[in-house]
Amino acid sequence: MGRKSAKPVPTFREIVSLRYKKDTIMNGFATAVVLLMPLLVMSLVQLLIEMKVGRLEELEPYKNMVSQIVINIEMFVVMAILYQMHKRLRTHAQRDKMWRQSLIQFANRMGADTYELEEIDRKIRAREHFPLTPVIMLLMGLMFLFCVYLFVYYAPYWLTVEGSDEFLSNTMYIGIILCLAQLIIIFYNVLTYAYKHEKRQCEFTLELSKRLGEVGVTVPPMIRIVSHHHILTHIILLILTGGIYTIWLGFQLFKGMNRHLINQWVYENEMLRVVESNGSEKFTTYMPDYFANSRMGEKEYKKLSKRNFLEVRYTVKKLNRMPMLLIIAEFFLIALCANYILKIVALECEISTLFPLTYYPIFNGDVELVEGIRALDQKEITDVLMIPVYLIMLMLTISAMLGIASRRPTSWRKVTRSCLTFVIPLWISFVGLTNNSGLTHIFDFNVYASTILLAIVFLIMLLSRNIRDFYTPMDDEHPGILTWLRFVFFGNLDSKDKDIDVDLDNVDD
Repeated sequence: MGRKSAKPVPTFREIVSLRYKKDTIMNGFATAVVLLMPLLVMSLVQLLIEMKVGRLEELEPYKNMVSQIVINIEMFVVMAILYQMHKRLRTHAQRDKMWRQSLIQFANRMGADTYELEEIDRKIRAREHFPLTPVIMLLMGLMFLFCVYLFVYYAPYWLTVEGSDEFLSNTMYIGIILCLAQLIIIFYNVLTYAYKHEKRQCEFTLELSKRLGEVGVTVPPMIRIVSHHHILTHIILLILTGGIYTIWLGFQLFKGMNRHLINQWVYENEMLRVVESNGSEKFTTYMPDYFANSRMGEKEYKKLSKRNFLEVRYTVKKLNRMPMLLIIAEFFLIALCANYILKIVALECEISTLFPLTYYPIFNGDVELVEGIRALDQKEITDVLMIPVYLIMLMLTISAMLGIASRRPTSWRKVTRSCLTFVIPLWISFVGLTNNSGLTHIFDFNVYASTILLAIVFLIMLLSRNIRDFYTPMDDEHPGILTWLRFVFFGNLDSKDKDIDVDLDNVDD
């Protein structure tokens, strides 16, 4: 069935357990805040500069430069979020290939005719592939390199070269082209995938229900709960509302895929008991009294979906509600994103003022590259290297925030580790191990208040039973607090899925 190796299909339980690694549930509101974060930061900084608040008055000469820097960071953030949205479609489709194969294997074991199931599976495989993934990854890499080039190479020219604004404006077209290219490639698939994928999956489970019913195994088909909107409808509404419709559309992009993922999770929880009992167990919460007969067609299935839609959606939302305390962690990650953006802005301001004489000979070719680098002092080298570091940390924080509702143990660990990686540099600076007089430290937070806040977030993530239950791997006993504390630094809460990843990676795209 298109596999590259002769390894057996993993069990249905193994495939289900991988959902916390392969399926990403994204919080629409939090993601929207991060999407707008660079623009919000720019507006706030400009306002505080005008009000001459604290040391921000020192940034008065850099007001125009700050806007140009943040616009480039905004494009980087847009591409990072688009990349994560594309990635969650691809990894979910990857898991579902083996999900269908495992259910076909179960139907075979029960003596059912699986010819139509295999045909449906082949059609889904042909439609759900992602051939442009290498291009999308390349665009993301090019955007990162462009930002590093712009912030490192061009930093000395921000305030010193006549016509720098014109040069920068022309250079920024590169970032705009990269961002638009990725948007064009990704947007349509992200907009339509959730509905199309769920429709295909429902077709598969409807056929599965029919075939298993013929051999005395009662299972219902999956019910569609993702709304369908034609692309032309979106375009018309965008025009009629002057772009305001974009806000609603953005929330729908997250909500549609989230609904499908949680719908499938509830369905496969019930199916798992049926598979492992060889058909003797019944569905208890997901349409327990229904299975498809051999004569059911599309019209009858649509009526069934409409009749059971509200009940299924209510069950789906109830069984997979995120603990309210995780909202604190989400806002913490949003604050981290803002901090990394501010750090990049401050670095650029300092480099553009203090380092032009050091940089000019290097980039103008007046001295050898190696000699020029040797002439840089430790602070200059550190500041330059921190720009790509902050960009990487910004992207990793966005990735952590987008996966916080996905019940992945690694998401829990990313939040707790972020508390440590954020507070340690503050204390290093506070005790005088680094220079704390430059512009790069304008946006440093009070070390005591920051430590208390981060300790609170860390303890909430560690001590809250609801949060630990939310992130406990499937089928595992609830680990103790010491196990979770150890997991912050090393190890794995569930190491049973390592071989499964290899199997899944061998599935053809």
